[in-house]
Amino acid sequence: MGRSSYNSHMAKAMDRIRAGRKSVLAIAAGFLIGVGTAFAQTDDLAIKPINVDKLPASRPLLEYAMAGAFLIGALAIAFKPSKRTPQEQ
Repeated sequence: MGRSSYNSHMAKAMDRIRAGRKSVLAIAAGFLIGVGTAFAQTDDLAIKPINVDKLPASRPLLEYAMAGAFLIGALAIAFKPSKRTPQEQ
């Protein structure tokens, strides 16, 4: 085992160590962000939300009709025969 093979093995080992450090830092950063947001939550029932009105609940019939019309139009255009294909007469 020559000197050059020893150096290449050491270089590969150092690369693995650096990659491991980067992944540990990424996991730690993600964990700290998650923990920070969890501790920012308040579950105290004594604290009332200020200026939060309940939205009126209604059935979104108009939105469903518009979405259905869009889907029907899109499918009609999508399945329309191409002008490049020969038409049978």
